Amino acid sequence: MPLPFDRSRLLNLLVNVVAVALVVAVVYYLVVPVVGFLWSASVSAAADGYRRAVEFVTYFARWDRAPFLLLGIVVYLAPAILAFKKGHPNRVGIFVLNLLTGWSVIGWALALVWSLSGKGDSAGE
Repeated sequence: MPLPFDRSRLLNLLVNVVAVALVVAVVYYLVVPVVGFLWSASVSAAADGYRRAVEFVTYFARWDRAPFLLLGIVVYLAPAILAFKKGHPNRVGIFVLNLLTGWSVIGWALALVWSLSGKGDSAGE
């Protein structure tokens, strides 16, 4: 007695095999090279950033250049310094804003305006 032959199951199996083969091909020919490129670019960028940081530190490590670095840090953190001196209620938020976005002129200006606005903590409250 012959076994019943179900064409729909065979066709379903064939479609699944083709779909898996397509997914494997896409991963192998598209995703792997893209991820490899991004990995090598990120490693290269990290190495370049490390090299630049070392150059920066060695440039300012000399005593005649150190005051300029100190002045730059003070100017960069001026909004946070003002907020802490005034006792601003949001001084931690101002410090975080200044630290993270102070490199842009807009972030630094927003932190400065925020540190100058509002009243500081008064001793009587």
